[in-house]
Amino acid sequence: MKSLAVLLFLCASGVAQNAITSPACPVVVSVAGTDVRLQSGDHIVLWFTNQSSKIVSGTQFRLFVLDSAGAKYRAADIYYSAWETTPGSGGLVVKPTKDQEKYFGSRWRNMRGVEVQVSRVLFSDGTQWQPAGNACDRVFMNANFVHDMRRWNKEVRADWNRIHPDDAMPSSSLASWLDPKNDGWR
Repeated sequence: MKSLAVLLFLCASGVAQNAITSPACPVVVSVAGTDVRLQSGDHIVLWFTNQSSKIVSGTQFRLFVLDSAGAKYRAADIYYSAWETTPGSGGLVVKPTKDQEKYFGSRWRNMRGVEVQVSRVLFSDGTQWQPAGNACDRVFMNANFVHDMRRWNKEVRADWNRIHPDDAMPSSSLASWLDPKNDGWR
């Protein structure tokens, strides 16, 4: 009985707070890289999806870059999206690597990947979510970026076509962006 009382107290105090902590991730990062070459130079890129049933008005990400030995270092910048993302849709955060290169100095050349943590999600109804642990953390290696993008593109396209059978997304929608011969690639 005492355990039930403690459980009810914890549940009630969680409801009373504005921040919701849950093991389920309302925003999931699908693909990320720290050396994505665009026309204006190298960038850190995060593709994410709103998996919740609410409109997300902002998402904050904490990044740790990974070196060739597997050690991780907290990134110098804050990464966030400050726009509305409806349920099922996604977004892209892009930042030039200049500040990271300056922060890490010569060590930046040895960075091979990134760990992305969804640290806060703000909803349009005024509530917010924060993770209770590391269940929402994802690790991405730069060497796998193109492969990860192609896999994600295939998943997004299949999901869209299942939901919109009369308005199918063509197979080349993101594929042309993924072709290294096109703009934005080395």
